[in-house]
Amino acid sequence: MMRFDIVKAMVLKMPVILKWIFVSAAIFWASKLNQPLMYKCRSAVGAILIIGLMVLIIKSYRSVGYGKDRFLKPFHQPLYFGALLLAVGFVCYAVVTFQYKKYVVLNTSRSLLKTLGSHFIIGYQDPQEIRHLVEKGAIGGIYITSRNIEGKTVQQVKEELNSFQISAEKNGLPPLFIAADQEGGQVSRLSYLLKRLPPLASLADDGPPPPVMVERVERYAAIQARRLKSLGVNLNLSPVVDLKVDHLKQASNHLTRIDQRAISSDIDKIINVAQIYCDTLLEHGIRPTLKHFPGLGNVTQETHFTTGTLEYDRKYLEQNDWRPFRKISTQASPFIMLGHVRVPSIDPCFPASLSSAIITDIIRKDWRYDGVLITDDFNMGAIAGRSEGIGNAAVKAVNAGADLILLSYDGSQYYPAMYAVIKAYRKGRLNLKVLNQSKQRLFIHRSAIVGQPASDE
Repeated sequence: MMRFDIVKAMVLKMPVILKWIFVSAAIFWASKLNQPLMYKCRSAVGAILIIGLMVLIIKSYRSVGYGKDRFLKPFHQPLYFGALLLAVGFVCYAVVTFQYKKYVVLNTSRSLLKTLGSHFIIGYQDPQEIRHLVEKGAIGGIYITSRNIEGKTVQQVKEELNSFQISAEKNGLPPLFIAADQEGGQVSRLSYLLKRLPPLASLADDGPPPPVMVERVERYAAIQARRLKSLGVNLNLSPVVDLKVDHLKQASNHLTRIDQRAISSDIDKIINVAQIYCDTLLEHGIRPTLKHFPGLGNVTQETHFTTGTLEYDRKYLEQNDWRPFRKISTQASPFIMLGHVRVPSIDPCFPASLSSAIITDIIRKDWRYDGVLITDDFNMGAIAGRSEGIGNAAVKAVNAGADLILLSYDGSQYYPAMYAVIKAYRKGRLNLKVLNQSKQRLFIHRSAIVGQPASDE
């Protein structure tokens, strides 16, 4: 009988238990509402939280008023209402703070937006929002991926991208960077519209004779470049020049999968293939991007979730992981993507994407590289998960010498990031010398962009 009484009591109290579960879950999810990982379900989760909490408030008010809830004992009532109000506060804080930062950004002077906005490339869903930002000079480029081409034809995508460039021109702005991840193989974000090519690594397999390999890479890159240009893309986030480390096919790298995307484990072969690829893209008006410096080949962590680490000294890295980046960047004009990887022997605190010791001291001063440095996506856990948040990380990256901050997965993160950069500028916390040098670099490379997309292949 005792067991039956316990079960019966639990069943009778289940509504109260469910209330507590929902309130606890609401507090947790409200605190995460503005995080990039909530991008696909943010609106739905926000609506559920608001509706659910309103229902609980009304129900609780009635139960207190008429004494209907027998299972909420008087000494429990303040605790429950406190948790309920805390959940409401978290939801309101998440919504209000985001909207406030967006409001500040959109109402910042056009001259300041042009100065700071040129350092951002963002992903998007709503073309009209992008046009609005372009008209204000608030962004330097956009990132196009599979969600932007779904259900559209090549002509429709071309017209949409071209409309952004026309808007920039009408407002006296330089051409936008239109970036895409079209490496070939598994990372081909614009396929189905553009026919999927095999990974670049496939051209280096089995060691074809040099003349044959050169021809194959040139043909491959030319096809890819013409197809990208037919849409209006002018910046390809490729090639991958990380080392292929065959013994590191880690389960922890199930998203990055550098072992499948890297060209080769032979450094000279990486340099040869990537150099031909970059030269060919440049001949067709597409900027290539060497990624992911300081190298993901020997990184065991999944940087989509946490900061990677390279446990090597500078001498080793210069002779191995960094050699393709340095060699190719001196012979062509590729961009270099800064990964969210820490090199403790050089900077024990910050990943390369935020590190002045790596960006300013090594890449700019020692290598004398004066091309464009673009960060990997700031939506990744290695940045978004930092205690300082995306906004302060953006300030750190700009001050360190990064030219472009990429926000590809969740473009709405642009608003808190830009808000933080604007705030830092107004408080004198931005390095104006570094900012002006970056402005000159971007001006040179933007001026080289052909704004109008070419005709189809």
